[in-house]
Amino acid sequence: MLVTVAETGDSSHYATMAVEAQTHLRSIGLTQWVPAAHEPYLPTLQSKVHQGELFKVVQGGTTVAYFCASTAVPEWWNSRPAMALYVSGVVVDRGHKGQSIGTRILKWCHEYAVRGNLHYLRLDCHAESRWLCGYYLQQGFLEVCRVEQHPGYIGVLLEKQLLVVSQ
Repeated sequence: MLVTVAETGDSSHYATMAVEAQTHLRSIGLTQWVPAAHEPYLPTLQSKVHQGELFKVVQGGTTVAYFCASTAVPEWWNSRPAMALYVSGVVVDRGHKGQSIGTRILKWCHEYAVRGNLHYLRLDCHAESRWLCGYYLQQGFLEVCRVEQHPGYIGVLLEKQLLVVSQ
């Protein structure tokens, strides 16, 4: 698995994969929000590409996943100490389901954050997605809190401590 910074041309492929992911989630009754699946998010997506915060995962010469990783603090994390890598927008191609790509992305992010001397790896997901919340807990994340991220949409903030933080 090769992780590289995405280029401008990758944003449309990422958006297509995000639409497929959003459609799948809706088909199984989940209201998890996949931002890149929605046209109003496209300017933000382009900004992430230009800032080097969108990454692509290539396996066997094929792009199989995308994710965002940034040290910029999302609004719902403002009350927590910084020095963290924030992971969001993880989308894995449905044709590569069951290959532990998500787990390998989290491992890559962990190593990337440690190399950057960051103290935490943080992410959020929809509180109604019991499977996804459970998955992140199995990956060593701890639930920090639940917040209303959008009207009627409750997110779970999760973090994994990477380095010992001196008090």
